[in-house]
Amino acid sequence: LELMALQIIDRFSDVDFRRDFRMGRASFETLLSLVAPKLWVRSIHDRFVYSPRIKLHVTLRWLAGGQYQDLGAFYGISTGR
Repeated sequence: LELMALQIIDRFSDVDFRRDFRMGRASFETLLSLVAPKLWVRSIHDRFVYSPRIKLHVTLRWLAGGQYQDLGAFYGISTGR
C-alpha cells in the first residue's frame, strides 16, 4: 500500500502537490533529508514500519487540513480502534 501511495503522489502535478502538502517538491525533499534520520524506527517483531517519506507525507497532509479518514484510506493507516 505504501508503494501505491507513493506512485500516486509521484503523479501529482506541482500545483496539486503544493495544495496537498503546502510546499513544493524541492522543499519537501530538503525537509525529508533533514528529518529522515529521526523518523527511522527499528521494526519490532518484524511488523511493518512506514518509511520516513510516508511519515512526512502524512504529517504534512494532516497539518495542511487532511482528515484522518482520508489519510487512513489513502495511506492505509489505522486509527487504532
